Amino acid sequence: MKYAKEVLGLFTSFPATEFRMKELVNHVGKGSGSTEQEKKAARKAIARVLEAMEDSGSLIKNPPAVGNGGYATYRLRVLNQATAYQNHDMTPIAHHP
Repeated sequence: MKYAKEVLGLFTSFPATEFRMKELVNHVGKGSGSTEQEKKAARKAIARVLEAMEDSGSLIKNPPAVGNGGYATYRLRVLNQATAYQNHDMTPIAHHP
């Protein structure tokens, strides 16, 4: 899935942070001056990643506070310390009793 690695890397780096779609698009585009067509394609690809994460229960989506002109935010669902990750390669932190 396109951009999945970048989106997951951002969420795992900042697990308690809520992100807007615009911030996710800027992150995967590396903040470069992408064209509107490229940004639209990135939004669609990121939306697929977010939908898959939401379906799996690993994402919390906060709907827009207002109807028109509002924006949703997305945050990684962290169930407990054992689900935290040490690297962007999704390697779980070793848990010792």
